[in-house]
Amino acid sequence: MITVYKYACLRYVQRALENNERFSWGPYSSNDVDKLTSLVGEDGTLLLKMMAANSNDLLVSDVMLSMLELQRGAEAGPPDSVNMHLLPSAPQTEKME
Repeated sequence: MITVYKYACLRYVQRALENNERFSWGPYSSNDVDKLTSLVGEDGTLLLKMMAANSNDLLVSDVMLSMLELQRGAEAGPPDSVNMHLLPSAPQTEKME
């Protein structure tokens, strides 16, 4: 069941994404935006509204688009070229026999 406030969060996220000139609905579905809204939650939406009040809406739309792109990338899994980031930070050493 969707509450009134959750619908307001969804609408705020949709408006923030639509304000970005790089965003188009082509590669994204409304299901992707629903997942992002549930990920951000009510507290995150409040934080985004405070960011927009203290800076501008363009910053919030860039943040939301970046989060949507990261979410889509996380669902697809990392490509082979990004496996560098999964390596441990300490160098591997050979065992001495």
